Amino acid sequence: MRQRPDPDALSEASSAGARGTIGAMSKVLIVDDQPSIRVALKLLCELKGIETLEAASPEIAKELIAREDVGVVVQDMNFAADRTSGQEGIDLFRAIRKLDPDLPVLLLTAFTSLRTAVDLVMKVPLTMSRSPGTISASS
Repeated sequence: MRQRPDPDALSEASSAGARGTIGAMSKVLIVDDQPSIRVALKLLCELKGIETLEAASPEIAKELIAREDVGVVVQDMNFAADRTSGQEGIDLFRAIRKLDPDLPVLLLTAFTSLRTAVDLVMKVPLTMSRSPGTISASS
């Protein structure tokens, strides 16, 4: 099955300044319609030597998950400029669960209520962050 990053290896790689230790195992898929958010998250990952993939839409994200070695998804909850309900993010989250039930997903939101995200994932381990903020990983 999927090879997950070892938290100790991440800590050691981060402390020693090693690059590529975690990225060699799997990639972080960043899904956001805003290029500036994708770039910021990509830079954050690159500083830790973690490879990334980017998707500007849920459709592209699903294609990448199906064909690439994705170890974690960081996804926005809203993709259309005029929508703030989070329904697009909910639909993507459910599609990801169908493609790979064990794939960790971190949800980012600036507009959707955190209650929506919590209700969505009541039975799934998850770390949430309200944008802009810090992202922390859960195991």
